[in-house]
Amino acid sequence: MLNIIGRAVSAVFAVVVAVFVSILYGESITGKLLTVLITAGVVALFEVLKIWLPRHSARGRQLLDPRSQFTGVWLQEGVMQYGSEGVNIEAPNRFAIFMVGYQKETDNYEVDGAAYTADGVEHARWESTDVANFAKDGRAMTYEWTGTITNTDLDPKDPRRTGFCRLKLLNDDSGRGRVDHVAVNAVLLFNLSRVTTKWLVARDLPQFKLEDLKDPGQRNRLAKALVASGSIPIPEDNAGPRKKSQTAGV
Repeated sequence: MLNIIGRAVSAVFAVVVAVFVSILYGESITGKLLTVLITAGVVALFEVLKIWLPRHSARGRQLLDPRSQFTGVWLQEGVMQYGSEGVNIEAPNRFAIFMVGYQKETDNYEVDGAAYTADGVEHARWESTDVANFAKDGRAMTYEWTGTITNTDLDPKDPRRTGFCRLKLLNDDSGRGRVDHVAVNAVLLFNLSRVTTKWLVARDLPQFKLEDLKDPGQRNRLAKALVASGSIPIPEDNAGPRKKSQTAGV
């Protein structure tokens, strides 16, 4: 929308310049040259600002870069894990907290997060690799990730995990996602909720500040606090001892 508005402003400005110059110089060659130079310069300036502002200003990204809709802290919940035997209700990966941030060097976005058990203990951590891809409207994001199982209650033969993730916004603050594991027979489906200051206050967790949640340690503390506050429902199957899984998802 802003791109359209910018082009419209440029067009109107060109007309205004043409009228103003014609008043001063009439239909002379000098007047025509000035009109072309000024209007071309303004159009070029608008195009440069469209590229420069998103790379140097968070506000500029919000206005001009549709991808920025994913920027911030997210809660991944309602996780369902599927494999060859159907739904694995005892999968230890119950919820996750992750951060999406902009990287000026690559002009792209990166993901860093951790998954947790029903007790709020870190189960795994992951990060995106290379380039994240977005839908044209910025409301869907797909990326490759690499991760590691960190849950000491498990004994996987190889704790390393890789795969792909797709996130889709249903509105500004929520959506759905899917994780496909490579070399591990598991698919995760989940819901997304944006973590905001209002969201934290509503759960009686005002001590956590959004800017501090860039720190993975703070996210781990938030995970514990969410479980303690009852914001993460503990399924009935977690009432008793858990069975160890060799194929638990990240």
